[in-house]
Amino acid sequence: MLHVPSETIDITRFERLARAGRSSLARGDAAEASPLLREALALWRGPAMADLTEAGIEWPELNALENARHAAYEDYVQAELSLGRHHELVGELEAASAEEPVRERLCGQLMLTLYRCGRQSDALVAYQRTRSALVREFGLDPGQALRDLERRILRRDPTLDEPDGAAGTPSPTAATGTVPGVSEHSGDVTGTSAPAAAPPAQPGLQPAGPPLVRPYTTGEHPVERTHASVVLVSLIPCTGEGLDLDLADSEEIDALVKTVTAAMEEEVQRFGGTVRMTLNTSWLIVFGVPHSREDDPERAVSAARAVRRRLRSLLDVRPAPASFTAVSPRVVVATDEVVATYRSYGDEWPTTITGKALYACGRLMSLADSDRVRICDTTRQSVEDSFACSGTGRGGDGWEVDGTAPRRRTEPRLPFTGRQTDMHLLRTTLDKVLHRQRPQVLTIVGDAGLGKTRLVEEFLRDVEERETPVIQMTGRTPPYGHDVALSTLGGMLRRYAGIEESTSRAYAERQLREVIERLVGRNAKSSWLLHRLRPCLDPEGTHVEPETRREFGLAWRQLVEEIAADRPLIFVLDDLHWADETLLGVMAELSEHTGPVPVILVVTARPEVLQTRSCWRGGRHDAGTLTLDRLSDASIRTLISGHSAAAGADRMPAALWSADPDTVTGLVARIGGNPLFAGEFVRDRGGVGGQAALPRRIRRIVTARLDLLSRYERAVLRDAAVLGGRLWAGAVAAVSGQDRGDVGNTLRRLEAKALLQRVRPGSVEGDAEYVFTQTVVQEVAYGQLTRQARAEKHWRATDWLAALPAHRAGLLPHHFEQAVALGQRTEMSEQTTRCLSLRAQHSLAQAGERALAEGAYEAAAECLQSAIGLCPPHHPERQRLLSLYRQALALPRPRHHHRIPRQMSSTDVSEEEECPANA
Repeated sequence: MLHVPSETIDITRFERLARAGRSSLARGDAAEASPLLREALALWRGPAMADLTEAGIEWPELNALENARHAAYEDYVQAELSLGRHHELVGELEAASAEEPVRERLCGQLMLTLYRCGRQSDALVAYQRTRSALVREFGLDPGQALRDLERRILRRDPTLDEPDGAAGTPSPTAATGTVPGVSEHSGDVTGTSAPAAAPPAQPGLQPAGPPLVRPYTTGEHPVERTHASVVLVSLIPCTGEGLDLDLADSEEIDALVKTVTAAMEEEVQRFGGTVRMTLNTSWLIVFGVPHSREDDPERAVSAARAVRRRLRSLLDVRPAPASFTAVSPRVVVATDEVVATYRSYGDEWPTTITGKALYACGRLMSLADSDRVRICDTTRQSVEDSFACSGTGRGGDGWEVDGTAPRRRTEPRLPFTGRQTDMHLLRTTLDKVLHRQRPQVLTIVGDAGLGKTRLVEEFLRDVEERETPVIQMTGRTPPYGHDVALSTLGGMLRRYAGIEESTSRAYAERQLREVIERLVGRNAKSSWLLHRLRPCLDPEGTHVEPETRREFGLAWRQLVEEIAADRPLIFVLDDLHWADETLLGVMAELSEHTGPVPVILVVTARPEVLQTRSCWRGGRHDAGTLTLDRLSDASIRTLISGHSAAAGADRMPAALWSADPDTVTGLVARIGGNPLFAGEFVRDRGGVGGQAALPRRIRRIVTARLDLLSRYERAVLRDAAVLGGRLWAGAVAAVSGQDRGDVGNTLRRLEAKALLQRVRPGSVEGDAEYVFTQTVVQEVAYGQLTRQARAEKHWRATDWLAALPAHRAGLLPHHFEQAVALGQRTEMSEQTTRCLSLRAQHSLAQAGERALAEGAYEAAAECLQSAIGLCPPHHPERQRLLSLYRQALALPRPRHHHRIPRQMSSTDVSEEEECPANA
């Protein structure tokens, strides 16, 4: 209840001085406003009521006081910038912005100060730091004024250098609500903005419309495009009217659905699928979301057949409720593109899955019957090597899977090339084992398709041709099944013991006993080995219990030791990455504890196995790792010739490759040294000019590899794919809108995983530069983005690339053209897409003029050419752009071929506009 004169209270003095300074600033008198605001700020000596703040008391009044202080400081900075004192401000402004990273006005003032001090790159870094803070804390992008300031800095707007310019305030574009570069009168592409007004009607040009600073938003939820195989199961009444509502009982139906669901989940789990949805008597099973595998279509068909068998057996034992006349399962499979939407990047499962695959399932279900599994044509093409299918006799009605007999494609024997060094290592390892009479483990690691299996096959063939006295035991791990360990090891044991597939169980056991007794004699040890190895004779009907895995592995080790003691042994296991825990345990026992006998244990695996089982990395005197590199271009050309010659005249004859070197060059670049990819491209008759669509199998293999990454790593890789050929850490950060440091660390991890390769030295000073190790990785990653996300990211890429030196301006046309083209395919109004096209035209024209002024004539021609392509016919700006384009072509420069603008047809170019033919 104290009565104190207002002039003796610091807060009232602060408010009076701040009001006076702000009034002077509003009148344009920065010289008077600056000392008033500085005096007001000098009254502060730390937080208001610091003792209460330290005690943890939070009052709204205290926050209001802090906001008033920050506002006064921002007004003071604006006054100082208006007086041209940016050099004096930069130090304290950087510190203030670091303390308050989410204050957009303060960030804008720092950006302008840094820009005027010649630190353009630091100004852009300040913007990205504030944007990352806003996204991280509030999930928001910066406001329109700050985004506009960033673009003005990128294009070096000359008005930013004027001390009279408003610092950190909305730009004329943001204030007036016009599209940058669109005049209010004629729609000309100019360097200034004007108040919005409807221009007179012209052909191909409409009013500019609302402001378009960020016309695209990727939404709050992560969305990705991918391919999946979907199984739809439905219990359809076979006779009568189906469900009799008068007799129906909900509890009986519920019990039936729960029983069927439990049985279905048990079957689907064996093949790696997920029961995603249950709608009364219909079930949706998904393969490929959230993680893809290269054999998802085959898994889906196998699961569909297993589910159908299980449900028919179940319904025979447990009849349907009395309200159903009869029930029989109908099962269909479709493979196509889907769109998965997640709540956040941390979610494992998507909230929704939509797309063509689900639509195709619905159509197939209307045509399906209960006798066979019906599949779409895409699925049939993917599984034709594993399942026999027959057409329905009606076009577009799908295919039916016949029986269980697979139809295996006979592969032509192609040249074995590019692996001479690797073959020498295998031979040396075998010679070492034979000489030392001790075991040796060799793990052959490589990505899918690099030829691990082919290398081992050639090695074993070489051993036979050299008549080396060794025994061969080979096996391949299946990617799924009832019991992977028993299936793999059982096949190896049966082949070694000479047991045929048609042999009865009793006779097979007798043969196995004879083999074991021949090796160890008839004693307690032979009985123990027979007991532990007996499950291998019937892999479908038995499984290894977790508590007996140790003894199972011990039995296999003793068997291998006895075989190798009798005769040197080559033990080969292909595709270890598919192994389950039981098989991994057996292989670990063999690799770590095998006694001093002459056995070479050869294992092939993909790199991911080294992340889960470090024992396969080597590091011991008796273990080593052979990592396969990609084949050279010369070796790939040899394979292409072999494939095309083996394919015959109806495919791709060898003469085509020898006659068209550009075709081979483009194809070799996309293959990226992978032998499997070479075969797939030739089989699809693709790769002509290197531009054909990716074969399905290659897409599935690459997608499965990318799905091994974390969700954030995949997101960064997709953003990198937007940039295409060469990419920079700063550009990827700008495209993604993420923190520069986080993006840089992620790019280094992607380099360690052989998805990216560092370019040294980089072409942009102070920024790491990368390229994709394989173009197909970039294609698949880019294809996983939605069109809306691609368009937004291409616009962001243009913002960053525009700040590069003029000779780099040739990178801009692709991104502007893609952004405009994708915008036309999204749900935007025609008026909005025209405005975007004009904005791109204006930006390209500016970049072309800047490159022309700085002597970068090739880059200038690229930009101007693209600007002409985006310019509507009869537009007044068109003649000026054509004149500049002719000028860029006429000036001396290195020989370079310039194409006619991609979006200009011959009818759009008048006789006066013809570009020089000899350019």
